[in-house]
Amino acid sequence: MTKELPDVVRTSDVSFRPITPKMGPDGALYVADWTNPIINHGEVDFRDPRRDKVSGRIWRILPENAKPLAWQPVLGKPTPELLAGLLSPNRWDFEQSRRELAKLPVAELQAALKDWAKDDVTRRHAAWLLSGRTAETAHLAVLLQSKDPVSLQVGLRELGKSLGARGATDISLITPFLSHTNPRVQLEAHRALARVRTPE
Repeated sequence: MTKELPDVVRTSDVSFRPITPKMGPDGALYVADWTNPIINHGEVDFRDPRRDKVSGRIWRILPENAKPLAWQPVLGKPTPELLAGLLSPNRWDFEQSRRELAKLPVAELQAALKDWAKDDVTRRHAAWLLSGRTAETAHLAVLLQSKDPVSLQVGLRELGKSLGARGATDISLITPFLSHTNPRVQLEAHRALARVRTPE
């Protein structure tokens, strides 16, 4: 069920054109503002002097009396610290850590994940990090032994993508979940099968 909430920002300034919101490392919401009284349609002359082609604004939005979050640059951090960043409540830490980990050679990443991925949450992160980078599915088979429906969904989704990309036809890991009690797990099992190139 959705619930309508008040606007985060409201103004009478006709030049306010928010185009891109992003969370910053300090926990603030940063909004890129095109700052133009004219929406770029052909109804208004392209030489109209009101068309501002050189300036814009960036708004920094924080809750009243909120303190900025402490943060550190992730560039150059060792792999264990980057892996820890995946569990950070700070979304920026998470995203930047994941970006740096994606740059690692796959063998180095697999070795680090082998020691780190020990529970449902970390195994899900491992599945996402290795998605599309390796033909191995052993880490997904481990994820599919979980009792957690979310982990099963992730494992089935990534397994389907892997099998489909390789043209593999072994569906033995998928079929047990076609009759799972959780409908979302069932759905992911069917979607995984749809990616496998076999008439069965």
